[in-house]
Amino acid sequence: IAGIFYDRLLLEGQLIYNLNREDGLFQSQGRLEVLDNLFIWIGLDLFFGDELGIFGQFDQQDRIVSGIEVGFN
Repeated sequence: IAGIFYDRLLLEGQLIYNLNREDGLFQSQGRLEVLDNLFIWIGLDLFFGDELGIFGQFDQQDRIVSGIEVGFN
């Protein structure tokens, strides 16, 4: 994929984990630069753990988000 899009594709992810309640959040995002000032992106938030935890209370509320960003010079 990197050979096709060169430096126009960015994939990233992060894990936030609560050691006390053993709950957490995994977030990932893919971002594609279509033109110099036009980006499209999609992201994913996955919550897990016990419902009493900071993140676990959102366990059934996972989500997919997307967007378009336009820059003006």
